[in-house]
This record gives sequence, structure tokens and C-alpha cells, in this order.
Amino acid sequence: MLHISLSGTPRERGLVHGESYRKQIHELLELAKSKFLHSIKLDEANVFLDRMFLYTKLHEPELVEEMESIGKAASVDLQDIFLLHAVSALSSFGPNCTNITVQDSADGPLLGKTSDIGEDYSYYMLQQTTTHDGQRFIAAGWVGTVWMEVGMNHHGFVVGQSSGPIAPEQDGSGLPTLLCPRPLLTRCRNVPEAIAYLQDRRMAGRGLNMMLLDREGNNAVVEKSGSYQSVRAATDEILFCTNHFLSQEMKDFRGLGMPGIEENSRSRFSYLLNTASTKPAVSLNQRQLQELLRSHEGHICQHDDPDLTTHYAFIAAPRQLEFMVTEGNPCENEFLSYRL
Repeated sequence: MLHISLSGTPRERGLVHGESYRKQIHELLELAKSKFLHSIKLDEANVFLDRMFLYTKLHEPELVEEMESIGKAASVDLQDIFLLHAVSALSSFGPNCTNITVQDSADGPLLGKTSDIGEDYSYYMLQQTTTHDGQRFIAAGWVGTVWMEVGMNHHGFVVGQSSGPIAPEQDGSGLPTLLCPRPLLTRCRNVPEAIAYLQDRRMAGRGLNMMLLDREGNNAVVEKSGSYQSVRAATDEILFCTNHFLSQEMKDFRGLGMPGIEENSRSRFSYLLNTASTKPAVSLNQRQLQELLRSHEGHICQHDDPDLTTHYAFIAAPRQLEFMVTEGNPCENEFLSYRL
């Protein structure tokens, strides 16, 4: 996994980002166009892209400023930088992951997450950021972008996401799918604030299951796609999500893209329902959560499909402000610890 430390204004952060990884940004853009967007007629998608861009600029102008600076330093047009952010909204691409939270283990609240992805894994970057107004966070996502798959801020608020189905009848007005969780890290201190923020935003493209956790042990799954949002609160000490929706309003949404992904998602969910949720929460500490993320049972750690391989795993401990990452498959690599 690539690494970077960023600080300062959106412009300053973007310039360092783009200059540091210019080569990888160009490579990723070519991969995105050839693999994820090869069947998309971008000329026909321009109206959709324009609406996403205008919505993002209106609601999150600092993110657009950072994108623009990344592109400037990397010699990539803003249009192409934004396209990297919109890949998940236009195509079947999306991290097809498992998220698990424990409200109050022996190590306090915990979030565990796998990253089930394809050959884009070599362009994942761990970003440690201090903003110009004093916000601090650590997050993982694609190089050349400001979107994130999982992250934690200095308030002890954590968000992880798993790709979800697509709401019908969208016109592109909204934040691109994977960009949607990113503002939570600089705007929110806890789970209630994050749910309120998301309620005021639309998501363009495919949906997400967003797993939220804070240092007080509050946790929830926000199912979101288009203008639809449903919150699944914990009914037990352990809460988890994969890649399908459960709420009555959204459970029939389809369009996960990859063949077999819905069956794979339901298999992982069923395994957790029958195993992890039956364990006393106090017994599921950091070490045991690590072992669960390494397990090949129930496809939690999986290697059968090159486009659905568990390349990374993460654990966040918000009370300790500790963020743990495997530099490769969790079944073969140790968790490395970072502190905010």
C-alpha cells in the first residue's frame, strides 16, 4: 500500500499528493478507463458527470479544490481527476467488503473491515492528514483521489463502507458513491452527527452500506443510494454488513455488477450471523477480530476470484485512536499499527 502524510489547506495537500504520486495517478487513470469504464460511453455519461460535479462543488467545494490541485501537480485535467472519483458511480467497480463493529469489547469499541478488490489494489494509499483548521484523520483509498474506503478522525469517529445496490431513477445529482463517506471525517465527531449529515446529501450511482462507529460505542449501518437512506441500528453488541441492503424500503434494489456478488455477499452475512453474532461481545477483542478477518470460512478472507480478493484488512480502535492495517492479505500478513 502507498503511504502519504498531508497537511495544510486543500490546495497545499493536493499539490503534495499530485507531485508525490504523479506516475501512479496516470497509471490508475489508464486502468480505470480500460478496465472499469471500457463499456461506458463517456460522451453519453457527460450529463451525469456534470451533475455530479456541480453537486459536489456546491456542497463540498474544498474537496473539489483539493482534486483540482492533485490534477495540477500530476499534470492531469480536473475532468479526468473527477472521473477517478466517479468510477464507482458509473461502473460496477466498488470495494465489495465486509464490515464488523463491536460496541464494547475488552479493547473498547472496534471496527474491523476487509477490502475485497481487484488489480487496483496496488494503487491503494494510506493517507494521514492534518487540515489547515486542525482536523486530523487517517484513511485508505485510491491514490489521486480524496475518496476513502475506511477512515478514522481524531474525535474517535470511524467509518467503513461496503458497496451496495443501485437505487432506480437517478439523474446524477449527488456525491459520487465512494466520495460520500469522506466529508464525515472532517465534519463529524460521532455517529448521530454522521447520520444527520448523510440525510442531507444525495449519492449518485451505486449504493453503499456505511458502517459508523464512535468512541462511545455508538454504531449503525447507513444504507444509502440516490435519495434513499435507511439506518440499521445495532440490536446486539455486534453489528455487521456486506454488500446487500436489508431495510424494507431498499432490500429489493439490484445492480451490484459483478456476477455472483450478491450470493457471495449473502454467504458472508449468513456466516457472521451464525458465528460472530453469537459470541459474547466482551470476548471479541482485537486479537479475535483479527482472526475473524483472516478466516477463510464464510469467505471473510477470500482468494477465489481475482476481482474479489481480500487484499487488505483494517481494524480501528477509536478510544485508543489506533488504526491497524495489513500490508497485503490478512491471512498472510500482520496488522501494523498507526496512531492519530
